[in-house]
Amino acid sequence: MSRDGVAGRVSVVVVHYAGASDLSACVASVWAQGHPDIELIVVDNASADRAGALDFVSNLDIHEDDDPALDRRELLQVRSRWTAAGEGRADVVATHGDLPVGTAAEITECWSDAFSRTYMSLAYGDVEHTEGDAAACPYADAERPDF
Repeated sequence: MSRDGVAGRVSVVVVHYAGASDLSACVASVWAQGHPDIELIVVDNASADRAGALDFVSNLDIHEDDDPALDRRELLQVRSRWTAAGEGRADVVATHGDLPVGTAAEITECWSDAFSRTYMSLAYGDVEHTEGDAAACPYADAERPDF
């Protein structure tokens, strides 16, 4: 709680090593705290070859409204994966907040071992936009955080 009595954002980072069986209970415990503005970052620290994954979930208003009584927090779910060489793929799903009920925005970005974008796609309602070649992604399929 801040000095003015307003709850501020709480960031929780969970680093797990071979603990997938406990991860769901851990995440549920974080959400059960009932804090209005939690961001949760889960780091998979189980890879000995420098490849890895980062799962990130955030429930916050990505742009401030003039009316603080309105709850327009977007739920962002991100899964980022990379190979030992550094190339990777991130998949993002945004729902709730200012988005119409039942609507999701999905974004995928892939990058090379030089960390330059090789592919990007955005899908929201009737809008679809892509840049680059999907075949350049080191992982062919989208993955969502496993919470």
